[in-house]
Amino acid sequence: TQKSWVSGVQIVNGNLYMPYDDLYSLNGQVKTFTLTFSDGTSQTFTANYNYNASSSWQTFRLSKPVTTDYVILTVQSGYSGSKFTTNVCLGEFAVF
Repeated sequence: TQKSWVSGVQIVNGNLYMPYDDLYSLNGQVKTFTLTFSDGTSQTFTANYNYNASSSWQTFRLSKPVTTDYVILTVQSGYSGSKFTTNVCLGEFAVF
């Protein structure tokens, strides 16, 4: 396994499945999440609520970059949707 240098992540919060725009407000979104790395370290972040079904990237920079084999994103809490209150959706996730 090749290790990569990671200095942050980007997410697009919410259900972006098209053409069903109504699903966006019905579903929840990620509020707080933890990133865990192969060296055993982790960092927790708080995402903003994304008010419309657009591809608005949110950027989260690590307090200290890491060299890692993998990144695990664990959802700690979520923003409730208008119908589905116990699920969260994450449209996109990128590591840089």
